[in-house]
Amino acid sequence: YTISYVYDHTHAPTMLTLYWQLGEDDARHSMFQWISQNLTLSEISHLTYVGISLYPQEAPMGTAFNRVVTVLHNVWFPKQTIFISELGYGGQGVTGSWWWGSPTASGDSQKAEVYNLYLAALLAYPYGGGGGFWWYFAEDFTNEPKLMSAMHALYADTRIGPFA
Repeated sequence: YTISYVYDHTHAPTMLTLYWQLGEDDARHSMFQWISQNLTLSEISHLTYVGISLYPQEAPMGTAFNRVVTVLHNVWFPKQTIFISELGYGGQGVTGSWWWGSPTASGDSQKAEVYNLYLAALLAYPYGGGGGFWWYFAEDFTNEPKLMSAMHALYADTRIGPFA
């Protein structure tokens, strides 16, 4: 695995991203089963960060958020910082039913609300990290002022990140 190679050859920080997909298959193919079947304790010990790739429009985490984050930390990754490494909502190619705000709300408003919901929740954990990287970040961040304002405000409130 790349985790061990990077650690052994560079000692650079390493990050594993796990894709959250609810209800797409059986329990055998869940995120937690993937961890148990594909990562060794040695590889886990070489990780610096663990990211969750989350597309709430397609697979919302909702009330499972606390359970997912605490199980990741308590069972698998007690020494790692947990991030939302990818947060997609309303971007090109993101399908799934609409579920946030109102059908007439701008995509910018909806993205800002989704960002605030998940990132504020994650930053409440002592092992939670900032982030919330968007698949279409360059387009969304520069063209959607409400999303940019939400990011700035959240980081300023928590005194982390580039806006602190």
